[in-house]
Amino acid sequence: MLEKFSDIINWVVILAVPVLLFFVVHAIFRSQTDNRKKHFVAFADKVGAKMMKSKNVGVLLPRAEMIYHNYPMQISYGPGRGKSNDLYSTFELSVPEAAEFRFSMSAKNLMRYASEGQRVVTGDTSFDDQLLVKSNDPARLREILTDNIRIPLTRAAWGLPPLYMHLINGKLSFVIEGTFERELFGNSFIGMMNVAVAMADGIKRLQKDGIPSIPSAPLATGEKTPVFNASHWESLGKAFQNARFVDEGDISTCYGSVGKRNVVMHYNYLTHPQTLIIELSVIQKFWLRMIAQSTQEQSEEITVNDPWLDSHYRIHSDQPEAAVRFLSSVEARATFPDLFAFYRFEIRKARAILSLADPAQNGLQAERLKQTLARLSDLLDIYERQKLDMGVAAGISSSSICPFCRERLNPSKDSIVTCTNCRTPHHQDCWLENNECTTWGCFSTTST
Repeated sequence: MLEKFSDIINWVVILAVPVLLFFVVHAIFRSQTDNRKKHFVAFADKVGAKMMKSKNVGVLLPRAEMIYHNYPMQISYGPGRGKSNDLYSTFELSVPEAAEFRFSMSAKNLMRYASEGQRVVTGDTSFDDQLLVKSNDPARLREILTDNIRIPLTRAAWGLPPLYMHLINGKLSFVIEGTFERELFGNSFIGMMNVAVAMADGIKRLQKDGIPSIPSAPLATGEKTPVFNASHWESLGKAFQNARFVDEGDISTCYGSVGKRNVVMHYNYLTHPQTLIIELSVIQKFWLRMIAQSTQEQSEEITVNDPWLDSHYRIHSDQPEAAVRFLSSVEARATFPDLFAFYRFEIRKARAILSLADPAQNGLQAERLKQTLARLSDLLDIYERQKLDMGVAAGISSSSICPFCRERLNPSKDSIVTCTNCRTPHHQDCWLENNECTTWGCFSTTST
């Protein structure tokens, strides 16, 4: 009798353990699911989306919908394709104007998701190296992929989990591995929502205006073209204090100020591409130049060990160590990616010069310009006041260069002065124009 009872107990234990294990695993899974859903609901509330009822019977996949910058949008998360257990978050934005237009864009580690179509190469090496892009209309897609779209997509492809974007049947979708438990993920997701809106705006603009015809011979920089958006140009003056416009031949110039800095903005509207050159006054401490990587520069360049800066710009300076320390600072690494997309930045002859291409076409507005200039002005404050351990410069030699104008010093012809603190020689006129030593870390205002 006891043996039978013992056998029964053994069988109960054998059967109970897997059942108990099942309930434990189910409880853990349910807890994770509830936590994931809680964060999704919080994110939806943050962006103003309303929760929807799932259309999938028996499958609890949260979805939310909203009107985002005048576009109907749905956001959700769920399992990926195939047998993968990974979860992916996605949004879908309706662009009915693009019913016949298709493209796919995926990080190269997701090449299996690339759709059919012609390979699209933009000429931006950073973008082309990170993303595989295909479309049934490459010319149209190239028009849409402005700097303001390519740069954040390149950053996302480099720094975020695997991502995929496609447009088909008037639906622009974005898919990224992960869910909303981390605030950083949610912020990055919002950034991609804004990129999608910019792309949708570009699609609508081209649908309305048509794709510009491609000339038989590409226009070289400096060759005239009659297009000028006067209202857009005048609206940019709202970014300045005391804006004043002056027409100077083929260039229109706006004079103003941002805080303590004088600003001069030159709009060369009779060239292709149109260029906007913005100059801010600065006390020069060293020469610095940053040029978009897609340009062909053969001179020696420096790296600052910042993935975004090093992948997007060729960097040159007459004081490489100072440039690296400045560009590696927390402030610089946070500021440059947030500026309106630029193809060139240079500090020379007491001016910080920011160069933008096709500002009207790329969507530059007064508020965005104001934000860019304020951030840049704050960064220049740090550039001017950075303290370093000082050394004493050697005397003037036949190869000595003025650190301000970067031209050779000729004692037999030039009036030359020397900083009383670090002994760096300058042209006298250059010293007077900068009103301070040009050596980074030296704040001397006296010379001999």
